[in-house]
Amino acid sequence: MRAPRASPLGVSPVIAIILLVAITVVLASVVYIMVTQLAQSQTPTPYAPLIVTQQNATEASVQVADVSQVNLPLAKFQAVLTVDDVIDEGSRIKPLASATRGNLTFQSEDSTLSGSDSFLVRILPGHTYSLSLLFLESSGESGTVRFTT
Repeated sequence: MRAPRASPLGVSPVIAIILLVAITVVLASVVYIMVTQLAQSQTPTPYAPLIVTQQNATEASVQVADVSQVNLPLAKFQAVLTVDDVIDEGSRIKPLASATRGNLTFQSEDSTLSGSDSFLVRILPGHTYSLSLLFLESSGESGTVRFTT
């Protein structure tokens, strides 16, 4: 018996083209799925600058100046107060709601962040304070204000 002879051509050209098309379709599908999931998961951080509107020896009033996106629920934010660059955990309001925590009071007319919302910070002379408004979905900073007593 004779041994089968190996073809010098290797794989049939038709089968090679079918394999190349199948590999291309699979790779294109994987890339498409990855890109769409990445695009959906990125939530832009809204911009909400904070300004000190009034300050005396014991209190500072801080107002949200404006919000770059409308109808954002307060629950998507948190407020963090730092005193001399140390976070005051007792004053953290997470999620953001009309409430008083430690040295920080937040007031809002409704359940969305708007330019009419305000903070009241109890302060002591001789310290540096920083109030930050953080967007929970992206862990980004929406607004911050720093002031010294």
